[in-house]
Amino acid sequence: MPKDKVEKTFEQQLEELESIINRMESPQVPLEAMLADYEQGTLILQKLTDKLSAAQAKLQKLSGGEIEELHQDDGI
Repeated sequence: MPKDKVEKTFEQQLEELESIINRMESPQVPLEAMLADYEQGTLILQKLTDKLSAAQAKLQKLSGGEIEELHQDDGI
């Protein structure tokens, strides 16, 4: 990655991925554009997954290696 290019935040990348998904769901997208969007989407998804894994590892380190899973029915 060039030094002058600033990496997007997690939220910006997630928004971009959502935009790609919305475009791909359109019946008017040509096949070539859909394939390009798919490729770009998979790259963004990998970056997001890597960031989440790094955040989880940091949380585990900070919490002494144990993280409790949160469930929707926990009132959170």
